[in-house]
Amino acid sequence: MPNNYKDQITYWPKLSVDGYGTIIFGAPQIHDARWEEKNEQFMSPQGDIAITKAVVHIPSYQTGHSPFTVGGYVLLGVSNVVDPTILEFAFIVRQVVRIPDLRYVRNENRLLL
Repeated sequence: MPNNYKDQITYWPKLSVDGYGTIIFGAPQIHDARWEEKNEQFMSPQGDIAITKAVVHIPSYQTGHSPFTVGGYVLLGVSNVVDPTILEFAFIVRQVVRIPDLRYVRNENRLLL
């Protein structure tokens, strides 16, 4: 399983929104992952049908529980920028899916961007 995650991503968790509507992000986190540029249809949390720009696969043994949330941002590669919204190729996480393996020993986090 670890051999499948050859990419590195930077993830910025969405912490809150201030009184002016500005999103407050946590510190950037680096994770080993597998990045797939593909269009996949999914149902958004609002109930609309949406299409992904990319799907990111992250093993759960790195994180224990899933720290990934809708509204966070992901970038293929490593960055230490504080505000990911200024980066052209940082994408918002639109859905998080946890998929267990056949024996329910490990989960994989799938981030739909």
